[in-house]
Amino acid sequence: MVFSILLFAVHTAAYATLPSSEMEERRLLTGTGRRLVFNDDKICLPEAPTEPIVLTGVNMMFILGKSDHELEEADRSVSAHLPRLSMVRLLANHWLDEPTWTGNHASDCYTDAAPFITNECLRFFDDILRWSTTELGGVAPAWSVLTGRSSLAAGDGGVELSVMHNLTLRAQWATMWGTIAARYADWDNIAGYEVLSEPRDDSDPEALRATLQAACRAIWSSDARAACIVGPARFYNKDMLSESLVLSGGPQILAVNFFEPKVWSYNNDGDGDVHVPTYPGLYDCCAVTDAVRKRQVCGMLGKTCPAAPRVLVDKKWISAELGRLAEFASHVGRPVWIDQFGMQSTDDAALKAQAKLYLSDMLSLANSMRLHWNYWIWRRPQPWPCGEDGDQSKPSFALLCQKNDGTYQADDTKLSAVRAYMPSLRTAQCAELDPAADLQSLPNPEWCNTNRDRRRSRELCEAAHVTVYMTPAGRKMHRCVHNSVANECTMQQEPFWCLRVPEPSVCELVRPLTELRQRRQWCATDPERRASKAACEETYVRVWTGTPAGSGVSYQEVRRCVYDDREGKCFMDNSRAFCYLP
Repeated sequence: MVFSILLFAVHTAAYATLPSSEMEERRLLTGTGRRLVFNDDKICLPEAPTEPIVLTGVNMMFILGKSDHELEEADRSVSAHLPRLSMVRLLANHWLDEPTWTGNHASDCYTDAAPFITNECLRFFDDILRWSTTELGGVAPAWSVLTGRSSLAAGDGGVELSVMHNLTLRAQWATMWGTIAARYADWDNIAGYEVLSEPRDDSDPEALRATLQAACRAIWSSDARAACIVGPARFYNKDMLSESLVLSGGPQILAVNFFEPKVWSYNNDGDGDVHVPTYPGLYDCCAVTDAVRKRQVCGMLGKTCPAAPRVLVDKKWISAELGRLAEFASHVGRPVWIDQFGMQSTDDAALKAQAKLYLSDMLSLANSMRLHWNYWIWRRPQPWPCGEDGDQSKPSFALLCQKNDGTYQADDTKLSAVRAYMPSLRTAQCAELDPAADLQSLPNPEWCNTNRDRRRSRELCEAAHVTVYMTPAGRKMHRCVHNSVANECTMQQEPFWCLRVPEPSVCELVRPLTELRQRRQWCATDPERRASKAACEETYVRVWTGTPAGSGVSYQEVRRCVYDDREGKCFMDNSRAFCYLP
């Protein structure tokens, strides 16, 4: 946390050091955080506003005051496990949410005093977003979605606690979202705000639409370029997507769940009947989907499912299910995001292989159809353990699951499949820019309009740029542009990013090499390595495996074997690295 707090100080210091005479440049640095670009159903990076991307990532659950649901080292390790992760869904805004409202309300964010969110929660969000928007992401900065989980306000609390029916509460809820959007309007790498996860009440579609529109307008009034994210009742049911959810006034993303087929994701049909899932596999029609499709497709009456044809669940079946989502996105001109999908853990080797195949088929199809996705869930503490020692009584969807002794272990089957289908969003590295032309890097830092010569010369002005601030992933910059009428050299309104090209880490370099300790050898054990630089430096040593600094994540300390030409020796490099090596 020390580093992220220091980084935030640098961020805000950039505003404080602006010369008072340059009010226009001050204005450009306020409320213009780095945001995605939305072109109908396509999402683009601001550095490449016409090139569609697919955002991929994981869900993370945070709860104020709950020690096992606060930001910890296991969360900070996500970029090491998933270096191409590009979006994180942060379930942190628990506002009239049953798990946090029950009892003394200490963990809930609702308050009946304006702006209807507690200061403790706002500071809690600050800490989480400070990390996720500046440190998260391996090859490029990741995008953050701040999610509001409000089970009581979404319908579980009855009419009095429902933002769809209690108009006073709805107004408070919309004010709360406007307050949050204003607070982070100048923070970079905010994808948007998910306002109501997940609507429970499907009795009045028009009331739901009016409710969602109120929150989205409040967000857009504070941050016009942030996405407002909404989904259908009940529980983001993908089969209930409709044009009534298409709102006006700003960027929008439509969210749906994809725990499909139910029998596969949950190891049962949703009604408590346990099955042994296989993929590909033939299933009863009513075993592969939820109640809506059971009625629509299988002809289910009440709780009775007639003898409908059996369904072959394979890649073709998944393609048809996802294809309907992609067609809807294209039809309404809004991107569709699978906010949650996942599979429960298994100890069975055959099922693990099938699970990997299922995830590979599903994610390759989602990527090809430009459906954005976030896996459910990154980690879950007790009481959602890993099901170790054959105990499947509490199976976990988590990629990083907590064992009975409190430490975490990675589910390598699911993790490797998810990692494989995360596309890299690394953009151009700004190689054409002259580092010497960065006015903030001068011995006496300047802004575009500081120098008289730049104010008089378009050539001198537009050869320059300024770095506003830096993050671990790169630099946020503005080009200087000339106004010949006013004889001014000012910052271009839209910022752009120059991402750092990361040097290959020790962890990346050793992946293709031969590990020696599994052969009970060290670097100098073999005479061939002592005699050959090539043979020596094709190897490394895994010195130690464990859980450093109480991180709860299993890592290995590795050291490369290096060759000394003068002495003809193959020895361990002094530099060490802790690597996650699946």
